[in-house]
Amino acid sequence: MKRILILAVTLTVLAGVAGAVWWARQSLPVLDGEEHVSGLVAPAEVIFDQYGVPHVYAAGMEDAWATVGVLHARERLWQMELYRRAAYGRLSEVLGERTLPVDRRLLTLGLKAGAEAEWEAASPAVRTALTHYTDGVNAQRTRATGRFKPIEFQLLRFDPAPWTPVDSLAVGRLLAWRLAENHQSELVRHALAARFGMFEAQRLAGSYPGNGPTILSHTSNTPQPSFIETQADLTAHALSQLATRPEWPAGLEWLDPAARRGLSNNFVVSPRRTTTGRPLLANDPHLQIEFPVVWYEVHLVAAGLDVTGVSIPGTPFVVIGHNERIAWGVTNTGADVQDLYIERFDLARRRYLYQGQWLPVAITRADIPVRGRQPEPFEIWRTRHGPVFADLGLDWETPPDWLNPVTERRGERRAFALRWEIAGEMAGAFESLDRAGSWAEFLTAVEGFTAPSQNFVYADVDGNIGYAMSGVLPLRASGNGTMPIDGSIGEGEWTARVNPSTLPRAFNPPDGYITSSNNEVDRTWPGLITRDWAAPFRTTRLHQALESDKAITLDAATSLQNDLQSIAADRVLAGLPGAIAAAKKAGADRSVTNALEQLGVWDRKVDGRSVTALYEAFEAALWQRTFFDEMGEDLFNQFYEWAGAERPSGLYTVIDDPRSKWFDDIGTIDRRETRDEIMILAARDAVETLERNYGASGNWNWGRMHAARFSHPLAGGGFPLSWFLNPRPSEIAGDGTTVMRVSFNRRAPFGAWELPSWRQVLDVGHWDDSRVVLPAGQSGHPLSPHYFDQNEMWRTGHYRAQPFTRSAVDGVRAHRLVLLP
Repeated sequence: MKRILILAVTLTVLAGVAGAVWWARQSLPVLDGEEHVSGLVAPAEVIFDQYGVPHVYAAGMEDAWATVGVLHARERLWQMELYRRAAYGRLSEVLGERTLPVDRRLLTLGLKAGAEAEWEAASPAVRTALTHYTDGVNAQRTRATGRFKPIEFQLLRFDPAPWTPVDSLAVGRLLAWRLAENHQSELVRHALAARFGMFEAQRLAGSYPGNGPTILSHTSNTPQPSFIETQADLTAHALSQLATRPEWPAGLEWLDPAARRGLSNNFVVSPRRTTTGRPLLANDPHLQIEFPVVWYEVHLVAAGLDVTGVSIPGTPFVVIGHNERIAWGVTNTGADVQDLYIERFDLARRRYLYQGQWLPVAITRADIPVRGRQPEPFEIWRTRHGPVFADLGLDWETPPDWLNPVTERRGERRAFALRWEIAGEMAGAFESLDRAGSWAEFLTAVEGFTAPSQNFVYADVDGNIGYAMSGVLPLRASGNGTMPIDGSIGEGEWTARVNPSTLPRAFNPPDGYITSSNNEVDRTWPGLITRDWAAPFRTTRLHQALESDKAITLDAATSLQNDLQSIAADRVLAGLPGAIAAAKKAGADRSVTNALEQLGVWDRKVDGRSVTALYEAFEAALWQRTFFDEMGEDLFNQFYEWAGAERPSGLYTVIDDPRSKWFDDIGTIDRRETRDEIMILAARDAVETLERNYGASGNWNWGRMHAARFSHPLAGGGFPLSWFLNPRPSEIAGDGTTVMRVSFNRRAPFGAWELPSWRQVLDVGHWDDSRVVLPAGQSGHPLSPHYFDQNEMWRTGHYRAQPFTRSAVDGVRAHRLVLLP
């Protein structure tokens, strides 16, 4: 009887699983056959290759844009809904209380209002593209009902609202926010200045080395720029609150305001330095891990259009890629386009002080719908400088609690207001870029891309290469934007904008190549771009490789994108011989001496070996041993997360001085520690941490420790959803300073959290030989063979072909879908 019962239960479970799989498969997009789509003028043919990449052949651009809408909605409608809700501060309506911190933050930014203004000012070409794209999305949305609806909507039991052109523009502005990071630099400097004074704050924040490579001149002996101090309210209140950082929902870490934002590489090489005699253009944009991945690859062919590359679900345009004439790639400049103002508020009377007068706060009631309970009361407060962003303490991730109108408001408070303007026709830039056929047309398109500020590299079939910076930079009446300023006194106001046509440019430079890795652009440019460039580790490595190789191949370019050599480790470990000698002299434990000696002979290649894990743990311990005692937990966490993410800051500002005061442990009042002693202690800490967490050294595998976890936002409920929605962890090498850049969360080491979100190496003019790869796959459906099918290639540094000509596309055809009017 017991066996019969077990068998019955087993069969019931298997039947349930089989039924669930059958049901889930009903929503899987069909890639062959014919489908009718309302709004199409003529049939559109879609050829899918073996990786599910669509090649669209339409009669006109209107049908091409509509077809992209259909394809995005078939594969990524849930992701589009997630982006739209994030931009509008409406995630909690379907995901519950766990996303309230996200909604509060994004509501304050006003992304929807900006998108509405952009739509009102949009050109006819952009209006046409977005209108037809929207028609395609909604045509697919209305046909996907019941069990044919994407799984996420079935699980959450709701239907997405109709898509609109404004939604597409809001998605673009959400990405702009994800790449806009300057406010973090100001917050860190402010906190440091409150504790240690202005001079020490600027010193710890560091500056780009005067002889580091710049984008438009590879080396320079120009002295490092000096900082101009700004006025700021540096009261004890700035450090009076504890940093109670909210727990960011799994699968939504890419929305974490404290996350490092968009460090990337690109390089372009002229024909005289390649083996093909054609330009070569490479790009690997680095973004926070999200799943499905941010990009959807697509190839669009229609009258007046032949472009391929990656698009963002929710928007129709190719953002990175090439057309039949030109190729382009982007990296983030990190331009200083945000300023924080310290405002003085009279809470009860809802007013703030400006130049001796109390002015009324502009208040918008914006209650947040929350799944399963009553809406969360919330207000957006705005001053002349922008929305209230955060209190003066170290809790920067969420707006002040007093923005809840239920909270009792008395007395005066000080808080940061954020000025960040992203006006302009952002979508129009990519609509023009997709059709550009020359350097002049490329420049016109780039000048229209207002936010986020980017480094664009360019190549064309005529053999030209170039560089252009985009963005709208503010001109300030005073100050340099490096620290928050007192908003009540009227200084630091924005008076005008830099004309985009005057930003740095380069065309066919004499060296025959251009690289950008978020490093300084041009020391000769007369204005201020930013003080907060990424450290020059990656760009130096790129220059070393490109300068030494006079005949660059496609293989060499792909190898360079996956380069694991760490120049940062050279810098950190330069003083190791002294530490080894000191350890032996002091009779340190043998495990510590062995660890230091292993690091001393390590080849600085950040691969999967145990010595790499030892270095990463050692470097983390070195930061902690150097700064934690003076800073305390809250300030150290904020500083380390910011400065440790490839800044020329913190440890890199003191590592060359063996007797820097920062190496002294203030807890040992009878002695003054030096760098040698701190390195010995850091080695001990590293060994103990690794042994405690991973066991014997044979288990210290950096690839496993550093694994990238692609988490679906709905998988947080545990088994079986996590098993169904989340792919396996992806073992990955590299770190935050290697060209193959995969940084880790400094507060929760050592798992990857920012990585190359797309790799392209383009053979300009012989497009079919180009090579590309995504970190996951094209589809957002967990039962699709293209859900995670590119990951192993991406993880191991391999690529796939990107066919462009019709003959090449037909040669890789795996499926054919025809969309009919």
